[in-house]
Amino acid sequence: MLDALIAHPVPAEAARLAALLTGAFRCRSVDSAGSLPKALWTRAPRLLVLHLSLSGLNLDETLRLLREDDALSATCVLAVLESREESGIVAALESGVDDFVAEPLHPAEFRARARALVRSPREFSAPTAHIKVAGIVVDSARRVATAGGRRVVLSATECRLLAELAGRPGEVKSKESLIANVWGMPFDVSAHTLDSHISNLRRKLGPPGQLIETVRGVGYVIGKRKR
Repeated sequence: MLDALIAHPVPAEAARLAALLTGAFRCRSVDSAGSLPKALWTRAPRLLVLHLSLSGLNLDETLRLLREDDALSATCVLAVLESREESGIVAALESGVDDFVAEPLHPAEFRARARALVRSPREFSAPTAHIKVAGIVVDSARRVATAGGRRVVLSATECRLLAELAGRPGEVKSKESLIANVWGMPFDVSAHTLDSHISNLRRKLGPPGQLIETVRGVGYVIGKRKR
């Protein structure tokens, strides 16, 4: 059974979320940002459910810790937002979290998003876990890439997205197919969510990230477009 760490300011709510994950995850919880690093290092969780109202939380620092520590690099982050306001959603996605849910939570959606995030690399729709295209190499198993010889640590969603594009260079991928293959769930994932992850990928990859081309009105392609 996979480990999950729930960081929520209200212990009773953390217990409710843990109950929703029963059977798929072994859960523990913390109720403050100060307790979070120790809990992460004590036993690296596969899933971190992170309520963004957690007292003392510095989201950028928390995500940097996860991405730069090899022992924690496989941890997926599911952010919990207090509302569905667009500004909060955009800020969360641009920070680099893997996915989000917003309150009031829908139990089935919460469970599905949590399970989708921790799919193994074997379940990615890309044909292989190790992919090369132009100056980019994607290692799905380790959730890292190299771009122009520079190591880039990716979130789980960023890795799936890059692998999906790089697996068939030159092939235009519609936004609908990317959402279906990367998120792999029946719940709504907006085109704006996809666009935010693409923007993060380009920024992280640096100059090689410009190989990811927007095909207006359709979706995205990496590398020279096939005619």
